[in-house]
Amino acid sequence: MSECLKNVIRDFTLFCRVDRQLSKVTIKGYRQHIERFFKEVDKHPQQITTNDIRKYLSIILEAYEKPYTYADILRSFKVFFRDYLNRSFLVESFKFPKIPFYPKQVPSKEDLQRFYYAIPDLKGKSMFLLFATSGLRRNELLTLLQDNIDINNRMMIPTIHYWNYKENMVHVLQ
Repeated sequence: MSECLKNVIRDFTLFCRVDRQLSKVTIKGYRQHIERFFKEVDKHPQQITTNDIRKYLSIILEAYEKPYTYADILRSFKVFFRDYLNRSFLVESFKFPKIPFYPKQVPSKEDLQRFYYAIPDLKGKSMFLLFATSGLRRNELLTLLQDNIDINNRMMIPTIHYWNYKENMVHVLQ
């Protein structure tokens, strides 16, 4: 990867963090998609054409059966080309795939109780109850710290939202 392209990707990462306020996980995914694309295409970002993107996305369509990967890559391309480089004409014709709806099978109360009682230790049981009742995502739950628990308001604030919450509480209390 050329030094110029490394600088563009570094600046894109900063754009995602500061301008778009994206999470670290999202930024990492976007950066990886963009880096893979440029390794495959081997052109400067200003030389990219719609056809280059189309060829790359057609490879993705062939390689992956599920539309989620294609949608993730297209999302990162739209942020990179449309928002960061201000070259929206490169990606405006591409549409997101229709994601089929699959209804979730919810375990019965008896199945959940059986699973709970089969967990051998208190830590595992606590994690299960937090997953089952909090509505937090895996990363949000696994990165919780003691500071993220507000006992007075009976709430847990995931690390990703913690600083926004603290800033808002300061304004409310003033």
